Amino acid sequence: MTAITTACWMQPDTKKSSVLNTALLRRFVPSILWMCVILLTSLTPGGDMPRVQFSDKFAHAFVYFVLTILLARAWLKQDHKVVWRNRAFLLAFIVSMVFGIMLELFQHYFIEGRKGEVLDVVANMAGSLFAFPMHRLLKGGSFT
Repeated sequence: MTAITTACWMQPDTKKSSVLNTALLRRFVPSILWMCVILLTSLTPGGDMPRVQFSDKFAHAFVYFVLTILLARAWLKQDHKVVWRNRAFLLAFIVSMVFGIMLELFQHYFIEGRKGEVLDVVANMAGSLFAFPMHRLLKGGSFT
């Protein structure tokens, strides 16, 4: 009798874990979709890209600002993992930067007519860093 009880106790509650995984994935859908948009525009050959009248660095900063906000909000909504909520913006910043650097390297080495630029990475970083104080400001929080 004890062995049966122990075996049942040790089996994971698959229904509960699948619900958590589904909810977790749903929270990240907006950021994953946004990453797909970034990926598609980043992998477009240079000749197919529209010419812009302003510095593309503003576009880089804006795109990564949005990505960082979306990722951070997904982690902030974690109910069962306090550690993820406490480090939401740090995690979002790291994921955004790794994603941006990888895309710049991929553009530089593999996309015809495109080149990876250090200033693009700096613009990405600026947009990502700006996400934290803007989120705090819009939520009415203080910076201290």
